[in-house]
Amino acid sequence: MKTTTLVRWLAIAASFLLTILHVQAQIPVASLFQTPLLVHPAMAGNTGKHRLALLANQNDYYVPVSKEPQPYRSVDETMSARSVYDKASNLYASYDQLAKGYGIGGFVTYSTTPKQTNSNATYRQDYGQFSANEYSVGLALSPKLRIPHPILPGGVKYTIAPSLMLGYKGGNMRSQTSVPKDNYYSLKPTVMNKDFNIRQLNLQAGLMANSDRGYIGYNLGFIYDFTKENNVLVRDTLNTTTALTNSFLAMQHSVCLGLVFPKKEGSLFTFSPLTVVGISNPVFGGNKSESIYLTYVKTGLNWYGYLHQSLNFRLKWVLFGAAYTEYMNQRLAAYHVGFKNKALRCTVFYSFWDTNAKMEASINITF
Repeated sequence: MKTTTLVRWLAIAASFLLTILHVQAQIPVASLFQTPLLVHPAMAGNTGKHRLALLANQNDYYVPVSKEPQPYRSVDETMSARSVYDKASNLYASYDQLAKGYGIGGFVTYSTTPKQTNSNATYRQDYGQFSANEYSVGLALSPKLRIPHPILPGGVKYTIAPSLMLGYKGGNMRSQTSVPKDNYYSLKPTVMNKDFNIRQLNLQAGLMANSDRGYIGYNLGFIYDFTKENNVLVRDTLNTTTALTNSFLAMQHSVCLGLVFPKKEGSLFTFSPLTVVGISNPVFGGNKSESIYLTYVKTGLNWYGYLHQSLNFRLKWVLFGAAYTEYMNQRLAAYHVGFKNKALRCTVFYSFWDTNAKMEASINITF
C-alpha cells in the first residue's frame, strides 16, 4: 500500500472516530484559520482535499465568586463578580474532506481548568477553589453548490454551501466556597460545594457563500442544556444536599465574514481580516431557572456567544497577525506568526493582554 493511500485511510478512520464522539463547542483561538469547523460548519470540505487540523492553547478563565453561601434555589447577585484564573487549556482536533460534492467533517475539543489556579493567594482563600473539565464532539455535513463563471469556461464564480452540524458537550465544573468564621451564619466555617455535570445537545444549520474575494456565512443553532447540579452546604456538623436538573433551550445566531486583499491569485502579499460574532438568547427555561449553574454561565464574557476578530497577513510563505477572542468564560488576545505552503500551515502566538504565560501552537495539513 502506498504511503499516501495509507495516510488517507488513517485520516478517514480518524474522521469516523470523531463522528462518533463530536460536538459544536467553540474555544478561543488566535489563528482561527487553523480550526476550520469553528469558523463555520460549511468550512467542511472547502479545500477540496483531505484536511487535518490540530491546536493546543492556554488562556485566561473567568469564574463568578462569592464569600457567602448561596441560598438553595436562588441566585444571589453577589456571585456576579468575576475572578481571573490562569492556565485554562484547550485542545482541538478536526478532519474534513470533500466527497462527491459533499463536505464532511468532525471535530473534538477538550478544555480543562486546574484546581486553584488563581494567581492571587488571597482570592483563593476568600473565594474558594474552582476546577473544570469539558469536552465537545460533533459532525458536520455541507454540500457544495457551484455557480459557473459567466466568462471563464469551466470557472466557478461562487460556491454556495449550506451546512448541518450535530454535537454534544459534556464534562463537569466544581467549586468550593469557604466562608470566614466570623460570618453571621455560624461561628464555625461554612463551606458550599457545587458540582455541575454538564450535558448539552447542539443542532446547527448554516449557509455560506464563497468567492475569490472572501466569504460570508450565517449560522443558526439550538442548544438544549440539561445539566445536573448538586449543591452541598457544610455548616457546623450539618451537611445539606440539594440536587437540581437545570433544563433550558438557547438559540444562537452567528455570522462570519472573511475578506482577502488583493484577490489576484499568486500574490506575494495578502491581507485577510476575519470576524466571527455569535449572539445567544434563551428560548425557554433560562429566565425562570433557579439554578446556580446559570450564574456561572451568565457571568461569562459572552454567554453562549462567540467573538473573534483577527488581522491576518501573508508575505510569501510567512504568516503573521493579531487576534482577540472571547467565548463564554475564556478570553485570548495575542499576536501570531507562522508559515504556509501548499500542504502545511503552522502558527504559534504570544499573548499581549497580560504578563502571565500564555501559549498556542497549531498545525493544518492538507493532502
